[in-house]
Amino acid sequence: MCIRDRARVAVRRRCMAMDVDRLLTLTFRENITDIDEAWKCFHYFIKQMRWQYEDRFQYVVVPEYQKRGAVHFHLAVKGFYPVKTVRSYWHAAVGKRGGNIDITDPKNYSKNSWNPKHIGNYIAKYITKTESTEFNRKRYASGGKIELPTPIFGWLALGVPVVGVMVKAMNGLTEKPVYEIWETEEYFHIIKITT
Repeated sequence: MCIRDRARVAVRRRCMAMDVDRLLTLTFRENITDIDEAWKCFHYFIKQMRWQYEDRFQYVVVPEYQKRGAVHFHLAVKGFYPVKTVRSYWHAAVGKRGGNIDITDPKNYSKNSWNPKHIGNYIAKYITKTESTEFNRKRYASGGKIELPTPIFGWLALGVPVVGVMVKAMNGLTEKPVYEIWETEEYFHIIKITT
């Protein structure tokens, strides 16, 4: 798995673990094209948000370049934050450069279209944009106490009917096609079920 794919998986896993329900977009009015300068503004903004909301403020962020070349940030967050407060902290962080925020409210979207999985997929897609990340640069960041579930790996003796049940269960969890890969290692069959 390449670095870009690992980053996308990490972003989606963090969004699901946090159970995010809002998307916060931070933009600059000036054409800030220097990613380091943008990250400095972002870190100052986060420092203020953490001061105000402490451990309650958790986020996953992905930077993106707009068509005009300016950097902006997409954050997946959970919970309500007053727009005026968030905007004032962003304005303090960007200073004379100017900027604005946009927060999506889950009330304006159906539960099926704006859930943690879809928010995670939405911000993860910006990782794959070649113009949004440079070689060996930070592709995403996260903050707060995000407790990721431990992935389960291992061997399990299964019969063919159990594999069918597992494939059905996985089909219910994802929209992607589910594949079974069967291999034989002398006495044992190895079955990999994946998307």
